[in-house]
Amino acid sequence: MISRRNFFVIFLMMCVLLFMFQFSQIVKQNSNQYDTNEYHVSNLPSKEYSWKLKSEEEMLSDLDSRYVIFLGTDESTVRDTVMQWCTYTKRNVLERDDLSEIDSLQEHLPELLLVDSKSVDIDEQIFNVKELAEKGVPVIFCNLPDVNQVKQNQVLQALLGIEEIREDKTIVDGLYLFSGFLLGGEAIYKANTVEEQKLQDFDLVMPWYICGSGSKTYMVGLKNEQFVKRDEFPRVLWRNHYDNTMIFAMNGDFCDSLTGMGILDAFVFECNDYMLYPVVNAQGTLIADYPTLAKENSNIMKAIYSRENDAVMRDIMWPSILSMASKNDIKMTCYIQTKYNYTNDVKPSDDQLVFFLQQMKEANAEAGRSMNYYGGVTMSEKAKQDDSFYQNANYAYQFGTAYVNNISDDLKWALNEKNALEGIHTISCYRREKEPILSYYTDDVTLLGVTEVAREYSFTKDLRYRSTVTALGYSNLLIDLHRVMWPTSNKDHWQIYFDDVISNVDTFYSKYMFFDQTTMSSADERARAFLNLSYREEREGNEIRLQVENAGENAYFMFRTHGEQIKQITGGSFTALGDDMYLLHVTDTDVKIETETSESVWQYKEPFK
Repeated sequence: MISRRNFFVIFLMMCVLLFMFQFSQIVKQNSNQYDTNEYHVSNLPSKEYSWKLKSEEEMLSDLDSRYVIFLGTDESTVRDTVMQWCTYTKRNVLERDDLSEIDSLQEHLPELLLVDSKSVDIDEQIFNVKELAEKGVPVIFCNLPDVNQVKQNQVLQALLGIEEIREDKTIVDGLYLFSGFLLGGEAIYKANTVEEQKLQDFDLVMPWYICGSGSKTYMVGLKNEQFVKRDEFPRVLWRNHYDNTMIFAMNGDFCDSLTGMGILDAFVFECNDYMLYPVVNAQGTLIADYPTLAKENSNIMKAIYSRENDAVMRDIMWPSILSMASKNDIKMTCYIQTKYNYTNDVKPSDDQLVFFLQQMKEANAEAGRSMNYYGGVTMSEKAKQDDSFYQNANYAYQFGTAYVNNISDDLKWALNEKNALEGIHTISCYRREKEPILSYYTDDVTLLGVTEVAREYSFTKDLRYRSTVTALGYSNLLIDLHRVMWPTSNKDHWQIYFDDVISNVDTFYSKYMFFDQTTMSSADERARAFLNLSYREEREGNEIRLQVENAGENAYFMFRTHGEQIKQITGGSFTALGDDMYLLHVTDTDVKIETETSESVWQYKEPFK
């Protein structure tokens, strides 16, 4: 038996513990400034200050400016990729579908010639391409013409370094990307199991080109080594040393998408002693349409989870999301959906708003506004109804970012209309159509596109993701929870949906988180600096001088070398991302980088083991 004295001591201890826990929770809630957005920034630079391409007359008259020539047509999807790449790397571009007036460029040769072989008559243009190459201009073939054209064009074969065309079409087992080309190292895109077969979505049928001794290969198609020697594997990405310059080739449609941008950067790096180009340094994770504040589909939630909407989001979904973010050091931006269906009278909940703003604050996440909706209103009217709800809830949270599935005229009207989407300075979206991945959508609002969907992963998406990160230092990973709240099949049930998401994030996407994890408002600050800045660089001996204009405090650069390392830097700081790859944070307009030869010498690594 317990004595009265011991019982009294135990009772006092329980009271003290209860008081401590209750008091700490009260303090925690009172100190949680959930109605303030610590990431919101006012007075952001506008489109007026963004870097712009020069006119043809300006670029050709300024002998100090660098420019490239794009040989292709306006309708080409390759052109879209090339134009984005030129804008982001601050290269002026001269567009031509015919190089017959090449003599006019003698005094000011381009830095680079990019050829879209599928949109021009390559047989007519090849001698002009050859003439530029012989003058020392590097050439990138963003794709190759039909294999029959290649077989009949000896000049093209000589430029590309093709020694043999073994087969017009061959089926490879997969693709192998050599290390040192893109961030993330080597990659073997070969399906060895039944599960991996679902990930294989590369076109494995290709012409079998074998190149000569003057070439360097970056990606090959894999064949059975019992029958084919490694140095005879079909070439996919390669470089040929022609005369006194370099010719690069893509045996595939990589430049039809964002995948091409990282490959273009890697090609340019291969024909220079070093490469220095601006990046965003921001990788974000979007939780779209979460939380939903109106109980519009409680019958569906009860049928699946035996509980109301709010309980599903609070007790089932949020702990899993929080665990994923904590495990992978993810900075989330959660886009609140007040309500989805504007044809009903269901009202959003004040209590849910407060609860989730508190939870986001504790998780260092940012809240944004979801502008997805169904019927009954325009986007402007939706925005005004949502504003009315927030004002009646007596909140002071400043939303700076909004999410939409699709870019539409309705969105632009809403942004331009008074008293609709006020304070929004960043739009994130899934489908952009012709819009660039990073741009000013209006004079004051930026567009930060989604780069990948967390639930989806495949070999082509893996290559595109690492290529985008290499080129831009930017990614925007989407977790779309509208699918869970409005399921159309069993695959949209939370257990199945989140299993797909977490397996992809933990296994694949987390491998390429080289840059700062940020919320969308923080990413917006850096994206504006990236879009606005201009720079010049020059090298003398072991010293590289970088001059940066119009960047503010958020200027970042990727610095790649061939066996050199940074000894000292003034006007900035650096972080090593991998072998001979550095992220520079520029804090001054004049930066000096002193390099030295790395003690470690790169050695060839036997692949496929």
